[in-house]
Amino acid sequence: MRFLILPVLLMAGAASPAAAQNNDEIIFASGTGDAHSFAQSDLEIDESGAELRSAADQLVNPDMQDNVADTVERVSASLMYVPIGSFAAAIERARPGTVDPGIGYDSRLGDLAGPDAAALPRELGARSREAMNLMGGVAQAISEMMPAFERMSHQLTESFKAAKASARRN
Repeated sequence: MRFLILPVLLMAGAASPAAAQNNDEIIFASGTGDAHSFAQSDLEIDESGAELRSAADQLVNPDMQDNVADTVERVSASLMYVPIGSFAAAIERARPGTVDPGIGYDSRLGDLAGPDAAALPRELGARSREAMNLMGGVAQAISEMMPAFERMSHQLTESFKAAKASARRN
């Protein structure tokens, strides 16, 4: 999901400069009070949305979904065998009364997951397919909006430059 959020954040950041030092450089405020400066030419944004469309196509590809689902199923099935008893004992020593006394020293993660633990990997695999379809749809929609985002960023940049020039004259 991060790869979908990043282009949106980059476009939003490109469209909302906090201040401009000159025509080649825009300073973005991160929200922490620190200003980060970089030249506009440092940004490499796919204005056409082609890269995002390619990612969307991969996300909705049934073969890719099967591979990811298979991996999710295998990893989650393996995790059910991870021993957690010693970890639980360490937590209990550090914070007495916080760990269920039924967790034995030889307990595994699957023991905590309960009677549905055997079905959990299959369910996670199925959900990964659903999630990939959803992310693919979102990526496709954003890729179609990229040209509009690009136009908006240019319009806002020009507006900020004009406002800055106007403020200097006054």
